[in-house]
Amino acid sequence: MHRVYQTFIDRLAESADVTSLRDSMAETIRALDLSCFAYLCMSDRRRVAPQLISTYPSAWTAHYLKNHYERFDPVIIQALEDAEPFEWGLSSSTIIRSNPQRELFEEAAKFGISYGFTVPIHDGWGPIAAVTFAADEHRTATFSRRIEEHRHVLQLMAIRPACKSFR
Repeated sequence: MHRVYQTFIDRLAESADVTSLRDSMAETIRALDLSCFAYLCMSDRRRVAPQLISTYPSAWTAHYLKNHYERFDPVIIQALEDAEPFEWGLSSSTIIRSNPQRELFEEAAKFGISYGFTVPIHDGWGPIAAVTFAADEHRTATFSRRIEEHRHVLQLMAIRPACKSFR
């Protein structure tokens, strides 16, 4: 575990752009036996689109941003309300509060994003950022075990100061 995280830190220090940050995150989550991630940074200015670094399917991320789903995404709303990391899924009645939110989760599931672990980032660099590690419904049990095994490393990866170059 220590070696995986140290390699991540070393690669992050060498990162010169968003692509190298994405590649560093992707390589590290593969080493932790996780499938995909999304780093979403909301702007502190109105009408400015959020920035996204992700290994989610590009068709989903383009659709998500085009339709401004960040405005009512229950994961983003939860991340805004609480700085504590949390798990979520289609059956998460605690964060899904409306039919449009449920429909968003159902749509995401069609792209293989059914369950996740999100680390909110509240640090003064902007209103909010969040890093989500996600899986499809077929990997839920394995995903949950990996999250429990690597929870602290995932939190450190999410808040690592070198990521501020993106924000």
